[in-house]
Order: sequence, then structure tokens, then C-alpha cells
Amino acid sequence: MNTLPAANKMVITRLGLKPGILSDHTAIVTGAGGGIGYEAARALLWLGANVVVAEINQQTGLEAKQSLDEEFPG
Repeated sequence: MNTLPAANKMVITRLGLKPGILSDHTAIVTGAGGGIGYEAARALLWLGANVVVAEINQQTGLEAKQSLDEEFPG
């Protein structure tokens, strides 16, 4: 579950955040099918949050969800 690029981890850890810190929280990320929304969803998953992928394009949303599920199983 520790698959974020080193640069992303560095920014997150510089803020004092650690993996699992959001384990009892759920986040809804709009625009999570790509770009900043997708990366926000990845970061939140790395921090342990349950993430709801919200995307207007159903196909893009499903592809993002599948990709995130593979990267962060469970």
C-alpha cells in the first residue's frame, strides 16, 4: 500500500501526515477520474481513508476505481 512516488510522499510527510492516519474517515473526491482529482484520491488512500471516486464520465471513473483498487487492495 506504499506505492506513492517519492516526491508525493515527501510532500505528505513534510506536512506531518503518516500512512493510516485517516483510517476511520471517508472522502468523496470529485473529478477523481484523472489529473489532480485522481492524485488526491491516491494520496487519501495512502493515508488510509476510504475513498469514493466521483466522476461525471462513467468509463473514466470506473477505470480510475479499478486502477486505485489494484494499487491499494482492500
